[in-house]
Amino acid sequence: MQPKHETFRLSELRDLVATGRVRIPDFQRSFRWTNQDVVALFDSLHHGYPIGNLLMWKREAPAQLLTVGSIDIDAPQRSDALWLVDGQQRVTSIVNAMDARSERDARFAVGYDLENACVVSTL
Repeated sequence: MQPKHETFRLSELRDLVATGRVRIPDFQRSFRWTNQDVVALFDSLHHGYPIGNLLMWKREAPAQLLTVGSIDIDAPQRSDALWLVDGQQRVTSIVNAMDARSERDARFAVGYDLENACVVSTL
């Protein structure tokens, strides 16, 4: 199979994770970013700065309970799962900052200051 390039909107990426299509392999290190790292990522997105590519591998995946940051996902078996080989810190940050289930997790407390037109921590 030849590599291919796909572009996802942030909301599409969130939905891929929420439905269990995106999986994080066991060999990935645990999530380590702080709130400052997550705010910096969203600031880069706001300014249109490149945040790097994500490397995903399409493979089968069993039904399982997944935890992505603060979100638990009851993922069904899939023949077309996207295993996240590189980009776990970024994807976990984006998905959790956009999901209300993470509202009590300080790592993902990110907002937008309309008055000053900038990304801020909501801590």
